[in-house]
Amino acid sequence: MALERGESFLGEALKAGANTLEIAARQFAYRCARVAIAALLLEHAQVSGETRHALVARRWCDSRLGWPDLPQPGRAHESARIAFGA
Repeated sequence: MALERGESFLGEALKAGANTLEIAARQFAYRCARVAIAALLLEHAQVSGETRHALVARRWCDSRLGWPDLPQPGRAHESARIAFGA
């Protein structure tokens, strides 16, 4: 399914011109960077074993890799745990 969507997008982008391809390439590069950052945060959380590090990694993944327009219940409590170590 994702491959088909990618092929469809690429076909449309080729018809639209170079500017559209540049924008798409930039967005793809940013997404790859976000995935790399997520992997580093998750690895650090695993090695450290600290709950706060795991929460930070989870928040990064939720906000940068997930669907930020969806409500995220319980964020206020989680923010307090990160900030104050409670």
